[in-house]
Amino acid sequence: SWRSRSSSPSDTEATSPPGETERQQLRDRLGRFAALSMDRQTGTLRSVSRLDGFLTGPSERDGAAIVLGYVRSHASAFGLDANDVEGLSLVDRDFVQGIEHLVWEQRYRGIPAADAGLKAAVLGSGRLLNVTGPPAADLAARSVEPSVSPIDAYVVARASGGDPSASVNVESRQGGAEQVTRFSDGGRASLTLYRAGNGY
Repeated sequence: SWRSRSSSPSDTEATSPPGETERQQLRDRLGRFAALSMDRQTGTLRSVSRLDGFLTGPSERDGAAIVLGYVRSHASAFGLDANDVEGLSLVDRDFVQGIEHLVWEQRYRGIPAADAGLKAAVLGSGRLLNVTGPPAADLAARSVEPSVSPIDAYVVARASGGDPSASVNVESRQGGAEQVTRFSDGGRASLTLYRAGNGY
């Protein structure tokens, strides 16, 4: 015989991806023209926008404050927690035709992640146009010790760009998390986190 039972709300919540309830609430709040997309690898939102308008109303606050305030208010929907949001570091902002474009970087133990972060566009009126990413939740890596030297990495990078020469001269080495090495031809090598499977 078959055994069956009805599902309860707690069963549904247990099988839903983290933050799915909050994402649905955000969609409902933004209306029928809400445009949200997820990044399957990070489990965080890749983009949030409205096809018929803006994410926020006008504001006199600084553009970066507007963006972070919005992300902080919807952190669960983005797949982030308070520590993830606080870990975002503003690295670039530029005005193009009345729109401010902002870029945040994420780091782990001082090393930047190449494929995680946050970008946003804010109109001069203070309206938030969109937020894109994806950011990483609980950014971490099993090890930050490189398996190749900066010289070997640079030689391989040059070869992939069409320069097979194995001769490189180190101009300077810099300590710190990124371990920056500069070469006499103007090139540089430094540590960066890249996503591999489910981790970095």
